[in-house]
Amino acid sequence: YNISQKDRYKQSNPYIKVVNIETVFPNSIIFHVAERQEMFAIKYENKYLIIDNEGKILSIKDNFVNNAQSAILLENYKVNNTTSQAQNDAGESENKVEYLAGDFIRNNTFLKQLAIILQEWKLSFRELKAHIISISINGDDLLLNMRCGLTIKVFHFNSNLSNKINLAFS
Repeated sequence: YNISQKDRYKQSNPYIKVVNIETVFPNSIIFHVAERQEMFAIKYENKYLIIDNEGKILSIKDNFVNNAQSAILLENYKVNNTTSQAQNDAGESENKVEYLAGDFIRNNTFLKQLAIILQEWKLSFRELKAHIISISINGDDLLLNMRCGLTIKVFHFNSNLSNKINLAFS
């Protein structure tokens, strides 16, 4: 098993984050694999983009079932403003949705910041998704819709978001 095979495997499966190979002589190989976790689901052009906490698109789905095991749905999140270079590169390819949305998501710091803030609660992804149904963007406000029926409204989320969310959950 060589390095190029390892890289091809990681590229063919977006859920694989890290692959390390350990050789134990005389005749054993141990594979260490870290898996990416579904963090957010974003609707884009009648599809759902499932992304991880780093903004990597893991899959594109026609339908999304929102439950405690699924990604957290981001509602009213606009995926747009892709770079003109990305639009030119995408052309009419079959992966156009993934390419254009991926360019936007990779270059968007809000998603990464939100993922970091949610991870500050020291909950596992599974526990986090068990508490939050969806996150809605409503103008300058952020609505955290909880599975218990409670909605937490964070005013003017563009400033001091981390402190506001931590205060809401304290």
